[in-house]
Amino acid sequence: MSDVKPPERGTPGAEGPPERGTPEGPREEVKDGVLRIFPPQGGEHAATLAESSRALVRGDFGAARRLARRALRGNPSPEERGFAEQVLKRTSHDPVAIGVGLASFLIFWLVIALTLR
Repeated sequence: MSDVKPPERGTPGAEGPPERGTPEGPREEVKDGVLRIFPPQGGEHAATLAESSRALVRGDFGAARRLARRALRGNPSPEERGFAEQVLKRTSHDPVAIGVGLASFLIFWLVIALTLR
């Protein structure tokens, strides 16, 4: 006999997978550890921001940033501006990662120089 219980109503997975024809899946906040951002609907830049969101999900950060900047060049609504700025913020360079990478590079060459001495 299995001890696995079916998911309780209201938890992720209880309602099953997203319906067909809805590329984004559920539109409400789902607390399952997956970071979801949904573009605003119906605005002047909705198509560009939706494509930016799809690029972000598939890991094409360059395209996501380019499309978000394109939407910001126009006259976006406050919701569209917030979404585009959020995409740019989430895909920017991490200064800590760059610092750790540079420090590792320098330590590597220091060890090599001290070893060959």
